[in-house]
Amino acid sequence: MDTWVAAATGLSARMLPWDLARAGGITAYLMLTAAVVLGIMESTPRLGRVPALRQVSHQYHRYVMLFALAFVAVHVTSLVLDPYAGVSLAAVFVPGLSQYRPVAVSLGTLALLAGLLLGVTAWFPARYPRLWLIVHRFGALVFAFAWVHGVTAGTDTPRLMDLYVVTGLLPLAAVAARYLILRPVAARRERSAPPARGGR
Repeated sequence: MDTWVAAATGLSARMLPWDLARAGGITAYLMLTAAVVLGIMESTPRLGRVPALRQVSHQYHRYVMLFALAFVAVHVTSLVLDPYAGVSLAAVFVPGLSQYRPVAVSLGTLALLAGLLLGVTAWFPARYPRLWLIVHRFGALVFAFAWVHGVTAGTDTPRLMDLYVVTGLLPLAAVAARYLILRPVAARRERSAPPARGGR
């Protein structure tokens, strides 16, 4: 009996870094999904007419992205410290160096580097507006890389496939609402609004 307990304890200790890596990665992915959806909805015309509401949405968008980066740090640190993962510190920042599923990990590396750039520029939109706009146009690509990375790199993907399907559809639904519903409605209201009377 003691032998079985010792074996189970040893296995749990050995799997702890991997479990932390998966938990951190999944949480970071969920935070990224929320940040992308908030960013899309923040740019809707109707929201732009309510400065206070847009400011709150913008703050949530930035802080959720920061939480995502924090959990990414947990994810990559746990992988590097796991002797069985086959992911070195260099592989975290250089695509193609991972021994474990190099293509899948490389997509995660690309998502990480682009996400760091997105996170940094998100705090200085007024100072560097052109750079901010260019970088944030690649936000969808970051999400796509992260989605494929999660699906192809995780050993428990079959159990999480429903999660990946739903969260993968959420940004698409936000884009559809943004461009196919809310934007045309705002345009029709502007056209139907009575012209302002000029004062004397």
